Amino acid sequence: MRLAVPLEYEFADRLKVSNHFGRSDAFAIFEDSKIVQIVANPIRGIRVSLSECRRWKNAGELVDVLRKYKVEALAVKRIGKHMKKFMEEAGFRIIQMDTDLENTLKGLL
Repeated sequence: MRLAVPLEYEFADRLKVSNHFGRSDAFAIFEDSKIVQIVANPIRGIRVSLSECRRWKNAGELVDVLRKYKVEALAVKRIGKHMKKFMEEAGFRIIQMDTDLENTLKGLL
């Protein structure tokens, strides 16, 4: 299974797991507990309602990016209810992340 995890830039050369899906800087795409790709978040910092998400170009771009890399699930610490519903309707499984990414990955991959 391919899993996307939201990331934020802690320093110029370091990444850490983002506390919030929609505000993340990028996504790490995991397969077999290894990162296969890091992609920028096209919706970074934008807040919208569910009805806006459905017709919103950037949210569609995020879905397209995740589908391009064959992502099946999203591991999140926090995701807004509108975005969660939008991503579930797009076919992604939403997994509430353990506080520790390593433990989350062990249970999934």
